Amino acid sequence: MEKEKYEKLTGGKCLGLRSGILTMPRVYYQGAIANQLVIEELGNGFVLETAKMGPLAWPSPIRPAEVDAKSGMPLPEAKIIALQKGYNISLGFHYVTLLGECIVRNNPVGAQAVFNTKVDSTEEINSLKAMSETIAGCVAAGHTIKFNRTNLRNSLAMSYYKLGQAQIKSKL
Repeated sequence: MEKEKYEKLTGGKCLGLRSGILTMPRVYYQGAIANQLVIEELGNGFVLETAKMGPLAWPSPIRPAEVDAKSGMPLPEAKIIALQKGYNISLGFHYVTLLGECIVRNNPVGAQAVFNTKVDSTEEINSLKAMSETIAGCVAAGHTIKFNRTNLRNSLAMSYYKLGQAQIKSKL
């Protein structure tokens, strides 16, 4: 993709390209693209109605094995630790994705307001703060979820886009 088109689509900010190789987790790329698709395909006039929609399908990360699939021999301890670390990161992204779906379902107007802001702007912070009650209501009592503005915005965008597409398809 040409650098100018890439930067226009993504805002060029959080999606660092180095020698043509993405240098970030895949979910950041997916979220940035979903954010742009929400803006371009659904726009401000779109009213998301989630009341009759079933839950979205978000595949859970697969816990890594501690044995080699071919030989059946235990993996080296360092390999197990590395695989577990990757799994824990994926699991964290998964929980934030579920959080994003809950927020969008409970406050689609608030989510739309986030997409109308620039990444890392004061307006973005204010629109997320305005949804603080919704966010808190989507975290199960006694649980905590680690997230930042980037992965929260991405999860909102992915959920909003998927729900929006499902709504459009259901009305055809």
